[in-house]
Amino acid sequence: MSMQQTLTNEKTVLTLLDVCGSCITDVVYNFLFDRAIAIHERTNMGLTEAYRQVLAEYVMESDSAKFYSVLLNTLHHYVRISTVFNTISYPDCVSLYAALFVPHMYIQSMTAEQKLNILTMVIGNTIREFANDILKEHLGGIIDDHQDPINIELLQDSVLKILIKQRDISYDRFIESQKPNKKPNKKPTRTKEAIPQKSLVKLTDIFKKSINRRTLLEKKNATLISKNKQLVKQFDELKKMFLAQIAAQREQTAIIKELEQQLKNQKKPSIETMNLDTSYPDTQLGGDLGGGDLEGGDSADGDEDMFSFGVRYVDED
Repeated sequence: MSMQQTLTNEKTVLTLLDVCGSCITDVVYNFLFDRAIAIHERTNMGLTEAYRQVLAEYVMESDSAKFYSVLLNTLHHYVRISTVFNTISYPDCVSLYAALFVPHMYIQSMTAEQKLNILTMVIGNTIREFANDILKEHLGGIIDDHQDPINIELLQDSVLKILIKQRDISYDRFIESQKPNKKPNKKPTRTKEAIPQKSLVKLTDIFKKSINRRTLLEKKNATLISKNKQLVKQFDELKKMFLAQIAAQREQTAIIKELEQQLKNQKKPSIETMNLDTSYPDTQLGGDLGGGDLEGGDSADGDEDMFSFGVRYVDED
């Protein structure tokens, strides 16, 4: 399949434009953000202001030949790894992207330098418009919610929309430059130059449907994120309760061990012969125990088993 036949497929065109937009998005979202952080840490400049500065510098750099050399080499790399053009050479990659912005009846007659000029002009206009869009709509997301992946998708949608717009503008310029002067009251005829406009309309419709689907997915994703936050909160509460129960159980276990140790260390009483103090008046055990009166601290006669009633704890040692 020839390159021109490939570019008649609207989905292929949309994919190639999206790869180009993703390269630009990667620079503004990651590289420029890291550069802004470095400036913020070296100086007293706020992070948002530092990002504004590096974004402005990036736009100014987009007029240099070195800028496009780096960008187009990066674009060539990603085209090879993410599209069906996995063996395309660098010159053919430049021609391929130039063909996205030039009607097919003109691209064959253009030199390599003219193709490069067309492509750099389109990309330069895209970057300038994209930078303005970032400052108006996406600066807070880049700085304050940098870890949210939705921001990347929003930026990719924004730059893709701009690239499609630039494609329409470029096509219109070629078409208008080649139109003959029309006589008044002459019925307009359909020319070959007008045919690509139909493809642009289809491409725009596909893009709009893609945006609508992405918006719906973003809403579902926001709902899932909200539910996930609730589940995380519930999990944290359950975790705190569980840890509190473990702590209480450990405390109870420590108390039980302490009581067991106290009981183990407690001295056990031995069986001893109980002596009765004669200071207690009228103490007579003779009739009850079968012995005589105990007076003046004298020991009672008879078997000492008669005193076994006084033993509370028997030491078996």
